[in-house]
Amino acid sequence: VVTALLKGAPDYLSPQGILVVEVGNTEQELLQAYPDLECVWPEFQRGATGVFIMNFAQLKAWNARYG
Repeated sequence: VVTALLKGAPDYLSPQGILVVEVGNTEQELLQAYPDLECVWPEFQRGATGVFIMNFAQLKAWNARYG
């Protein structure tokens, strides 16, 4: 599902847009599949992990490599 989101997101975002994705406990699987994933993994004060943020340029670069 995450791969499909990454492939399709640039079609729906403006050049200033961002994509926020919660992958929960599958974070390690995502990093194994795409070890050079250029994104931000924010830290939260309470609880949540497994959330990453990519901007439009990062998504376009990811698609050029994997899409």
